[in-house]
Amino acid sequence: MPRHASPRQPSFRNPPTVGVVIPAYRVAHAIVDLLSGFDASVRRIFVVDDGCPEGSGRLVRDCVRDPRVSVIRNTRNLGVGGATAIGFRAAFDAGCDIMVKVDGDGQHRPEWVSRLVAPVVHAGADMAKGNRFAAFGACLRTMPVGRLAANLVLSAVSRPATGYWRICDPACGFLALRRDLVGRLPWARIDKRYFFESDLLFHVGIADGIVVEVPIEPVYPPLPGGVRLRREILPFAVKSMRNMTRRLRQAARGDPG
Repeated sequence: MPRHASPRQPSFRNPPTVGVVIPAYRVAHAIVDLLSGFDASVRRIFVVDDGCPEGSGRLVRDCVRDPRVSVIRNTRNLGVGGATAIGFRAAFDAGCDIMVKVDGDGQHRPEWVSRLVAPVVHAGADMAKGNRFAAFGACLRTMPVGRLAANLVLSAVSRPATGYWRICDPACGFLALRRDLVGRLPWARIDKRYFFESDLLFHVGIADGIVVEVPIEPVYPPLPGGVRLRREILPFAVKSMRNMTRRLRQAARGDPG
């Protein structure tokens, strides 16, 4: 399992430069309103139009006048992980100290960003992740039953694969990474599609990252583009088993990864 070292001492400028990365695919209905909600603590915003058939990137260019916003256009769809990796690279190259992934469909509120980055800024965490299940009663009231069941299954298989047994919501896409960790992760090897968040957590564990969860409100807009989480359970489980096997082999060898 990941070795949890003592929290690192914060080493950011005051205040740190926070960059938000928004993978954009079929989010034309929500992206403009989302971009209007980020406060001044967010210094840069990178919208990655991931070959969106609705032209989300063009919509942002036409309708958003915020100078913090940059649009990156992928000529083909790379998946949420591929789009996020490109956005993180742009944020890294722009000098951001903390990089935050926010989904473009409205399920992550801009006003939550300050709360998410707080453990990275003040407590030496390498990664902070949203935890929708902290308010489980709200999940039961608001989350479609099939989606809740699928997420619980995905979360259960992720824990042994990543070694983060106390992480309750490993598949949550609302996350923040500190700059030095972004620079050390093998982005070319991290899954590009719906396994991205859990595979990212696995690689953070291999890198000995300190991960903290932050409770967030469960918000569930309709799934875009016909995505069906239940169809992802079997491949997700197979990939999780692969990661668990790799992690246990490395632990047996004493290999830091």
